[in-house]
Amino acid sequence: EDLLGDVATLRAIRIVRILRLFNRLESLKVITFSLLSSLPRVLVSVTVMIFVSSIYAVFGVNLFGEGSQYKSPYFKYYSSAMFTLFQTCTSDSWASGIAREISDNYHQPSSDVSIFFVTYYVLMVWVLTQMVVAVILDQFMSMSHQESLKEEQRACYTKHGISEDSNTPLEPLLEKLVHFEHPEDLDEKLAQVYAALDPDDTGRLMPRDLMIGFKNLPFRGLQEPGEGRVRKIHFSHEDFHQFSKGHTLCDDGMGMSLEHFKLAMRRELWSYLQRKMQTSLATADSQSMPVVFALKMLINDVNQSGAGVGPVGPEGTVGGRL
Repeated sequence: EDLLGDVATLRAIRIVRILRLFNRLESLKVITFSLLSSLPRVLVSVTVMIFVSSIYAVFGVNLFGEGSQYKSPYFKYYSSAMFTLFQTCTSDSWASGIAREISDNYHQPSSDVSIFFVTYYVLMVWVLTQMVVAVILDQFMSMSHQESLKEEQRACYTKHGISEDSNTPLEPLLEKLVHFEHPEDLDEKLAQVYAALDPDDTGRLMPRDLMIGFKNLPFRGLQEPGEGRVRKIHFSHEDFHQFSKGHTLCDDGMGMSLEHFKLAMRRELWSYLQRKMQTSLATADSQSMPVVFALKMLINDVNQSGAGVGPVGPEGTVGGRL
């Protein structure tokens, strides 16, 4: 019988398979990720609620406990006081079942009981609990907005025949580098990235150095919109093959020098700008369309002026002129 009971328990665990739906239904995924990502801020709010409840519990034991004139069993100990306050937060007959009973046992009206319970209820239920709800709702709205932006981007890619696979894992880094002011500034930024990837100053970056280094890149600017956590760059061997242009930017030992790294990064930056231009052209309104179209024509002119060299020109810059 015990064996049959264990088998029945294992069969009941199969209900966990319903979690597979989270990967298929985007709405469930958004709700789940919203709850998980809001946990740190929710825990801060819950900590504040516990702290406030502890203060009220200490006051309750002194005001209404065994050593007071009320001698209420609800506040006999600190633990019983905390449970009484938890019952108050749930709105489970705290006024008629607890507050009035304490006051009636004293056989005369008392403002202590009213002030104590009313202020605690207002502070906990009307203020702090609503803060927790606001934190979760804010995170849900942020996640929903990000999902809608992703859907719009996918629609733009589909409309213009752009493959989603064209996105590079280095996109968080490119978003940072794209704000360079002049070629020398870009050179300096790329040299800083190379130095961060090559802390031993060997002058050669191996594929493993790039995979580990990109993941641990210490840029504060690489963060999710509206979030405080850093975006991780996951760089694989296939990504290195594409990044190094089929290993043509590597030496015989698969190492990559600073100059070759700069060339590869400029190629990635150029492709990134082209993808962003396509997306902007698809989503531009009637007022910004001429500006976006003019920028696209300028990019095409820069491409043609590169004399067929491609995104990396003879001067070692994007298009040969950037």
